[in-house]
Amino acid sequence: ANRQVSEMTSVQQLEVRTRVHQYEEEVVELKRKLRWYVENQELVDRQTRVLREREEEMDRLRTQVKRLEAQAGHKQDSARGRAKERAADAKRILDLERQVKEMENIIKRRYPNSIPAMILAANAVPSTAPSSPTKPLSVQFLENRIRKLEDELERRDEDAKLSLRALQQTHNQVKLQY
Repeated sequence: ANRQVSEMTSVQQLEVRTRVHQYEEEVVELKRKLRWYVENQELVDRQTRVLREREEEMDRLRTQVKRLEAQAGHKQDSARGRAKERAADAKRILDLERQVKEMENIIKRRYPNSIPAMILAANAVPSTAPSSPTKPLSVQFLENRIRKLEDELERRDEDAKLSLRALQQTHNQVKLQY
C-alpha cells in the first residue's frame, strides 16, 4: 500500500511538473503578446497625436485660405475694371500700330533712300531678348500641387498602416476570446 502511494505521488509530481512547465510557457507567450500590445498602443498614441496636429494645421490653413480668397475676391473686382481698360488700351495700340505701318509704307514708297526709311529697315530686324529665368506661375502651381499630393499619399500610407495594426489587434482579441 505504501508503495502504491509513493508511485502515485511520483506520477502526480510528474504531472504537476508538466503543468507548471505548460503554465510557464503560456506566461512567456502572454508576456510577448502584452509587449506587442504596449508597442502597438504607443504607435497608436503617436499616430493620434500626429493626426491631431495635422488637423490643427489643416484648420489653420483653411482659415488662411478663406482670408486669402476674400482678399483675392477684392483684387479680382478691381482686376475686372483693369481688364476692361487693358482691352480698350489693346485696341487703341493695335489701331496706332496699324496707322504707323501705313505711314511707314507711304514713306518707303515716296522716299525709298531717305534716312527715315533706313531707320525703319534697321528697326525691322527682330532683337533677341533672353527669356525670363523665373518659372511661370502654372509650373509653380503644378509643383506645389505635386508636393501636396505626395504629402497626402504619405499620410494615407500611414493611415493604412494604422488601420492594418488595428485590424491585427481586433483579430488577436477575437482569437483570444475563442
